[in-house]
Amino acid sequence: MAGLGFPLIVDTKTPIIKKIKNLVVQSAHHSIKDLKVNYFKYVEFQLNRD
Repeated sequence: MAGLGFPLIVDTKTPIIKKIKNLVVQSAHHSIKDLKVNYFKYVEFQLNRD
C-alpha cells in the first residue's frame, strides 16, 4: 500500500499490550501474586528490561 501513496501506520501500542498480557499470564501461572513490591512497578520494571 505504501507504493500506492498510502502511508504505513505503525501501531506502537500493540507490542506493549502484548507484553503486559504476557506478564499477567506469567504471574498467574507462576504465582507471583506474593510480590513484595507494587504490581504496577513490577510491570514497569519488566517492560523497561526489554
